[in-house]
Amino acid sequence: MLWLTFGALAAGETVPTAPSVSIAADGAVAMLNWSGGRPTYQLQKRASFSGPWQNVGQPTTETTAAVPLADTPAFFRVVADYTARFEVLFDSTWSQQTHPGAWPPGAHWSGPVGGVHNDKVHFWKEGDVASEGIRLMAERGQQGTLAAEIQATIPAGHAYFTLTASGLGSPGQRLITFPQATTRDFPLLTLVSMIAPSPDWFTGVAGLNLLGADGEWIEEQTVTLYGFDAGTDSGADFTSPDLVTAPRGVVTRFEGYPARINGTIVPFGTLTVRRIE
Repeated sequence: MLWLTFGALAAGETVPTAPSVSIAADGAVAMLNWSGGRPTYQLQKRASFSGPWQNVGQPTTETTAAVPLADTPAFFRVVADYTARFEVLFDSTWSQQTHPGAWPPGAHWSGPVGGVHNDKVHFWKEGDVASEGIRLMAERGQQGTLAAEIQATIPAGHAYFTLTASGLGSPGQRLITFPQATTRDFPLLTLVSMIAPSPDWFTGVAGLNLLGADGEWIEEQTVTLYGFDAGTDSGADFTSPDLVTAPRGVVTRFEGYPARINGTIVPFGTLTVRRIE
């Protein structure tokens, strides 16, 4: 028996972009046809009304699919606009003018590093103990360990790909283009960069959702970038000698120096995410 859902959802489910779908039996095969919505499309299946949706095949621009008929019930749907590709503009405004007294010689940013993932994993969060990848990024500007931590979650289906880019001076900008489109299964962006020189200070975003509240991909969003202390080095100034924090503290957002200027917390820049495909 083959069942096909037409937007029927279990309690609490969100509604993705859904084309109009029709079905016709042809011997031992059911032909699904759909129209409407923006490509790419993803055919999905589940075995019960309240079960999890599973992808059938890869995202496609086609509007038909052949599904073998079976004796057990099956529910299908087609999700439109399943993939999207983005570019990220890191705009550093940190300067002698924005942060007087908190501007070291040779001020710059390490190469940004991060990736796209789902909500089954996170790679840093305010109040959490920093991973080794976050420590080495925040203390040394190293990209490799954090990129490897993200890469290690890909086989389990928790991340999709990593992102890296070269460093930049400040003020300055760095445009980072996704190497490929991400999917609705991996809508979260994590990206960080070291404030340099510094003991263990950095900025970035953790799990920025590329899907809006309406369930559609964002077209453009700008996020204000504040500074964070990784909790791994107790140096008090930009050029303090290494002073390992033991036991390791937690990631905290700057409330005082070097972000508080004349009584106000001043951000270090912005991150603008724009959809390009």
